[in-house]
Amino acid sequence: MATFNSGESAEDFCSWIQKINQWEKDSIEKIQQTAEECRNRLINYTNKVCMEFENHLVREFKRIHEENEIDLNKFNKLKQKFNQLTKISIEEQSTLFINKIFVRNSEYQN
Repeated sequence: MATFNSGESAEDFCSWIQKINQWEKDSIEKIQQTAEECRNRLINYTNKVCMEFENHLVREFKRIHEENEIDLNKFNKLKQKFNQLTKISIEEQSTLFINKIFVRNSEYQN
């Protein structure tokens, strides 16, 4: 922990401002990186689910065409499977992801 005394120079003060600015920049980059990872994970998952569902539908339509018969039971199972695959949630964890910084002085103590 570094401290600033009234006898220190303006250069020291500017250095502290730069440290705070760097902390802010690093924290924002961590948040942006995590958000990008989550977006990519969501996009990849939804693409995978859509492709799987499309493949199931194509196979079922081919079967219907070949057998000239519609099995509603299979369609209902396919619908249930699709509904299960598309249940997506976004959760937040309260972990210390970004270190909080403090400015302490004789009037303000955290």
